[in-house]
Amino acid sequence: VFISLDAVLRATFEGGSTVFNFDHVTTQSSILSSAAVIEYDGLFFWPGIDRFLMYNGVVQEIQNDFNSNYFFDNLNMAQRQKVWATKIPRYG
Repeated sequence: VFISLDAVLRATFEGGSTVFNFDHVTTQSSILSSAAVIEYDGLFFWPGIDRFLMYNGVVQEIQNDFNSNYFFDNLNMAQRQKVWATKIPRYG
């Protein structure tokens, strides 16, 4: 899985002369920071520029009305590459 600025791509190993095959999972995506993608139990999570997203075979928006408005309203976009992700297995 490759996450670009505006799309999510899936690479599959084909072998032969075409070693990898690439296809678009979605072209309606965004990513806030290259260090903000996290994998947890085979699922990928990351913040876009205006919403939280996840990939589990398809890209879906994570409904998070509790704190997403606070997060995105107070984000300094000039410093967006400083956003990073980590997982704490104890809390899931």
